[in-house]
Amino acid sequence: MKTKYPFKTITKTEEQLHSWTYVFLLKYPTILLTWLFANFTNFSPNLVSFLGLIPSFISAYFYVNGNLLFGALFYLLAWLLDGVDGRLARVKSLGSKYGAFYDNYVGQIGFIIMIMGFFYGIARIKQNSLWLLLGILVYFLVTFRSLIALKVKTLMGNEYRVNLDEVNVEEASIKETKGLWGLAVRLQNKLNQKGLVEPFNLIDMIVLIFIIGPIAELILSGSLIYVIIFALIMIIIKEIIWFLYYRKILKDR
Repeated sequence: MKTKYPFKTITKTEEQLHSWTYVFLLKYPTILLTWLFANFTNFSPNLVSFLGLIPSFISAYFYVNGNLLFGALFYLLAWLLDGVDGRLARVKSLGSKYGAFYDNYVGQIGFIIMIMGFFYGIARIKQNSLWLLLGILVYFLVTFRSLIALKVKTLMGNEYRVNLDEVNVEEASIKETKGLWGLAVRLQNKLNQKGLVEPFNLIDMIVLIFIIGPIAELILSGSLIYVIIFALIMIIIKEIIWFLYYRKILKDR
């Protein structure tokens, strides 16, 4: 079937470096949904961003009522829609700074609603209010990482690599970096050239906690707490690594 926006065109709209979760789990469903929205609706990217709130609210509802499977599936749908709006904007040349702001704004609202429903529901299932405190800790760490990343991006400006066409800007300095640190930097550069960020990043951990974790809990009761602990440890370790990395870069500026 001939369409105005074929799959090939939509596939070529990749600009950002992405998490492993996105590349190996969400990318192609996102492309399919973008193809459907682009060819069979007149929805604007901002409307798609707003529609992403609906599955987030539904996910929270199911989590509150102890239905972990449907909670996870609807939050997965919210993640897919979150990837559609930006790709749709690029396909139709409708990208704007306000659109990026609106996407982030709506996404934060959906995340807050979902995380409250998630931990409240788990606390009800487990009959243990400590899960609510764990929810506060998770939200704090996720928000802290996001704010630090935003600050670093502001400080570094064009040197902060987020686009695929910028992955080689540090090639000279990478070759001069030696030892274990140099190996890590070179490995990350290779991943960037493939369109990937480093593994176990924040997005991977969010998907692990709120989508994979609930399903794991259904398969093996009691496994969710171990999934969350692993994710929190990885977030903290990555935060330390990023601190050392940007400390070195920013002190040399």
